[in-house]
Amino acid sequence: MLRLRCFRALDALHAQVGGELPYEGALDRGFDFDGRRVPFLNRYKGIHRAAAQRGPAALSVVTSWANPYADGEVEDGLGYAYRAGDIDQPDNRALRAAFTLQVPIIHFVATRPGYYRPIYPCFVSEDDPAAGFRCAYHEGTR
Repeated sequence: MLRLRCFRALDALHAQVGGELPYEGALDRGFDFDGRRVPFLNRYKGIHRAAAQRGPAALSVVTSWANPYADGEVEDGLGYAYRAGDIDQPDNRALRAAFTLQVPIIHFVATRPGYYRPIYPCFVSEDDPAAGFRCAYHEGTR
């Protein structure tokens, strides 16, 4: 239910603002879930799991406009680098749980500082920590 509310809120923002959403004045407001404000993303961490979530899977991932991790297109969809360090740290576990549970996530691609293009729903289709700590995912249908 939380993910569905998140997607609906993004749909509404997209209708109001367009495909490139500003963080300030749009994404920073988050969305309402059971009377709580839930953030869409965390600008300071690439992998985001909201505190209001009940399950272990990530809600969203963010690619910086500078893209220092070479996130982007791969043969079967889009690639996203795990957080550096231990593959079993909480952020990486949240992304890997999205693969195991096959729940949709949002990929916020920064187009310039402070602006993001959300791609959703996305499903993690590969979990290969041995191959450079990367996962691949494909965009689903709305």
